[in-house]
Amino acid sequence: MNRSRHRVPDGIEPISAYRAWSYAMQGSRAKLFPLGRFNGLTAPSAWDGAESGWVLATCSMADDDPTGVPDEGCTCGFYAVKTLPMLLRMFGQHWDPFFEFGAVQGAILGRIELAGKIIEHDHGYRAERARIAELIPREGQQESAGRLASLLAVHLGNPVPSNLLLPPPDPPPPRPPPSDDHSPLRLRVRDWVRDAAA
Repeated sequence: MNRSRHRVPDGIEPISAYRAWSYAMQGSRAKLFPLGRFNGLTAPSAWDGAESGWVLATCSMADDDPTGVPDEGCTCGFYAVKTLPMLLRMFGQHWDPFFEFGAVQGAILGRIELAGKIIEHDHGYRAERARIAELIPREGQQESAGRLASLLAVHLGNPVPSNLLLPPPDPPPPRPPPSDDHSPLRLRVRDWVRDAAA
C-alpha cells in the first residue's frame, strides 16, 4: 500500500471557513475563480468541481508528491479565513469583477469546508482539500447569486446586509513616543534615583 496516497488526514471533521471568488456565467456554464486570478470561462480553475465534491490543491514546486501540499515554505493550498466578519473586513465593498465579454460576472462570498493537511494562520487556513458548502450573496445580489448557485448546484445562504459591507474604519493614528528628556515616567525615575543616592 502506498502510504502517501492513503494517509490519514490531519483532522477527522472538515473545518468550516469563508472566502470570496470572482464568478462568470454564460449560458448554462458557470465558474468560480480566486479573486485576482480570473482566466475566462474556458480556462481551468482550481475550484472546478468543488461544488460537487472535494478538490485537491496542487503545487508547482512539489515534485509530483501531493502529500506536501500545502507546504510550510510555500504559498500553495486553498486559502480561507476563519469567520465571515473577518472576510467582510478584508473586502468591504472593493470587489471589482473582471470583464469577460458576454458573461455575467461579479464576486461572491462563500462558506467552504477544508480537509486533509491544513496549516492554520492567525486569521485563516491553507488546506490540501476544499469543497463549497454554500454561496453567500450580498444584499441586492440575490438574483444573480441564485442563478449562479443553481448552475453550480450549490446551496444559497442568506444575504449579507449591505450595512455590513462598509469599509473598516481607519485605525487611530499612532501616538508619538514620549520624548526621552521630559516624559513623566522618566522624570519620576530620575527623581527616585536622585533620592535613593542621597
